[in-house]
Amino acid sequence: MVILLVLYSLSSSVYAAGAATEIKSQFNLQGIFYDKDENLFTLEQDYKNNLSMIFYNSNGYRELLLKDADIGHQGFGVSTLKDNTALYILTGMKKSGLHILLYKINNKEKTIKYRIKLFPDSFTPSSETMPALSGDGRFIFVRGRSKNGKMFIRVFDTANIYSAMKHYTNIDLSDNYLHQWPISSRIASNAIGSLQPLQAIASNGNDVALMFCNARLTPKVIYFYTVNGKLKRIDNRVTSGIEDAMVFSQQNFYEPEGLSYQKNRLKILITYAKGINKRNVIYNYIK
Repeated sequence: MVILLVLYSLSSSVYAAGAATEIKSQFNLQGIFYDKDENLFTLEQDYKNNLSMIFYNSNGYRELLLKDADIGHQGFGVSTLKDNTALYILTGMKKSGLHILLYKINNKEKTIKYRIKLFPDSFTPSSETMPALSGDGRFIFVRGRSKNGKMFIRVFDTANIYSAMKHYTNIDLSDNYLHQWPISSRIASNAIGSLQPLQAIASNGNDVALMFCNARLTPKVIYFYTVNGKLKRIDNRVTSGIEDAMVFSQQNFYEPEGLSYQKNRLKILITYAKGINKRNVIYNYIK
């Protein structure tokens, strides 16, 4: 079941301090997204009630746009039609390595939920696709795994997906991708062999950033690609927010949970500490 709600002003839920923005929430933040107008959205999870939610965030208030138990653990995007008559929310599909979900929200009509297959049955159905919408709205990026465990990134044309949504709510576009490239298994571990899973994908429409990391109090890694999969550079010394984590994180917990371009500036959502002491802060990525 999909529920559309609007919450009124929640003071001090979101505040900016210098180059950092803290999101105060009772839920677990799993992602951020800035649209082309620089509006900030968050993906959050209510583990107690087994629900995932999409919030709009601005200084002084937050709006709950959508909640659904089928929304995946990581990856999302938000866009509007040119005439602003509808809002589209892209998410992963829980426990599906082949599908994404797209929600069309129109205040005058019932919310429509689309189930879209982007990988064929030759890929593993487990894990999740971690979808990312480029900041300019042109591309959708997804992660898939072949049944022998190899990871791939696929790129889709957003306009083609929206066009297919005019006719069906259960759609197979697994043969309609623009680009596909493999990710080396060596990327998923650091120099000492510790696991560094893919944590987030972001794009401004030209560059594609893939962040690999764990929750240890150590530098993180971002790989930068072109849209068609050419590796441009690697930054294995990503430390945005690490000084704050050293101060506030009593458990040495320092985990990036989201990545998004605000125009052409890359932003990283960092969670440090757990439980009642947790903090969720968005930092600028600095080379």
